[in-house]
Amino acid sequence: MTNVIALLNAALEGRYHIDREIGEGGMATVYVARDLRHEREVAIKVLKPELGAMVGGDRFLQEIRVTAGLQHPHVLPLFDSGEAAGMWYYAMPYVAGESLRERLTSGPLDVPEATRLLREIVDGLAEAHREGLVHRDIKPGNVLLSGRHALLADFGVAKAFAAAAEGGQLTTAGASIGTPRYMAPEQAAADPSANHRVDIFAVGVVAYEMLTGESPFEANTPQSSLAALLTKDASPLHEVRPDVTRPLSDAIMRCLEKDPDHRWQRADDLLDALEGLEATTAVSNAIAVAPSRWRRSGVMWGAVSASAIGVAAMLLMTGVDTPSPDVEPSIAVLPFDNESGDTDDGYFVDGMHEEVLTQVSTLDAVRVISQASVAGLQGLPLDEV
Repeated sequence: MTNVIALLNAALEGRYHIDREIGEGGMATVYVARDLRHEREVAIKVLKPELGAMVGGDRFLQEIRVTAGLQHPHVLPLFDSGEAAGMWYYAMPYVAGESLRERLTSGPLDVPEATRLLREIVDGLAEAHREGLVHRDIKPGNVLLSGRHALLADFGVAKAFAAAAEGGQLTTAGASIGTPRYMAPEQAAADPSANHRVDIFAVGVVAYEMLTGESPFEANTPQSSLAALLTKDASPLHEVRPDVTRPLSDAIMRCLEKDPDHRWQRADDLLDALEGLEATTAVSNAIAVAPSRWRRSGVMWGAVSASAIGVAAMLLMTGVDTPSPDVEPSIAVLPFDNESGDTDDGYFVDGMHEEVLTQVSTLDAVRVISQASVAGLQGLPLDEV
């Protein structure tokens, strides 16, 4: 290892100085280095020489160049790439935190944390898919945790290897793209029609693992993992972990459909579902937490609930009454009044109004009257509205 670092440092003199090795996988070795030009720490990933030779320098740089254009808050960007001492490398930000794989050694995540990280992973993936990029090797080891946020890494190497596989180099050498534990059935079968939906399947496996601590197709060896993948149906997530809501369980289980036509067809569709679940959960949590918080200060929850009940009543009326064909059904979500006497609770009241307005706006059957139109009604008794 020391000799490799010395060779690389000699070849990269004036640009990077490699400090130490921090990880090694089947395709590459990762080093922490100093970007001398910009005075920052970076991670440099160096392809294994035999794999670099199979991929080819021109193809590697071409695919890395495409991936370098991908910019998103939840995708680890690429800084640089090239050849050094006969080895191909690319440089990316050094993330001082841990990987999701390391985080999961402590056990399954809390449901809110897992849901948040899943949404961030899918958000980054959706952007990549819009740009025509497929990852092909999504797994906890390729999800880095920076603070409270997830970063999806290694788009570049997966893209380069996929291009080489299409040309036959990797197939001839017996190499495979992806990790058996997270492969979609069509990916494991080397189906040439496999597409971006293999990423959606892998995201489902990662989500299942975040929430249960184990794979939906748990096995002791890569070979038995593939056998389980092809022959075993995953146990419904909400049955394995009862505190997972049925909607979240259903969203994740849909990712794990063996037939790609039965999965979410776009990462954007899954993202929309997850964002909807998060918004609903936020409202539910606010309603659940606020009473105890307000009772501790001696204020009754009824201060806000009267307005909330008014909104609910209007929703029920909208669902029961049959409007005239000439009249478009409309609803006004009135501003909530803060009657607690505590000005610090104003943010909560405003937040409740925003959340209810957001959820009602998703209804196709009614038109939601704009906030500007109802803003002047704040503070009026309900019978004067």
